[in-house]
Parts: sequence; C-alpha cells; structure tokens
Amino acid sequence: MIVIYFDLSKAFDKVPHRRLLIKLEAIGIRRYEDLFSVDLAAQEDAWK
Repeated sequence: MIVIYFDLSKAFDKVPHRRLLIKLEAIGIRRYEDLFSVDLAAQEDAWK
C-alpha cells in the first residue's frame, strides 16, 4: 500500500488559490483538482 499525504494548509494561506491549483494540475494531480476547486469555491472568502 502506498500512501501520499500532502499538508497544503499553509500553502493555501500564502499562495493564490487558483495559481496553486494550476500548478497541481501541471504536475499531474488533475484528479484531485476538482475536489479542491469545489472546496475553494465555498471557502475562498473565509481564508482571506
């Protein structure tokens, strides 16, 4: 079993969310990008 864990909590505080999602997609993490996009759409204002 392979487990990959990303702690992106601090990344979301310091990087524009849309730019981070573009970078994740560029390295091949498109499958999870949709999940982050849904969460970001709901929470983006709360993080600012």
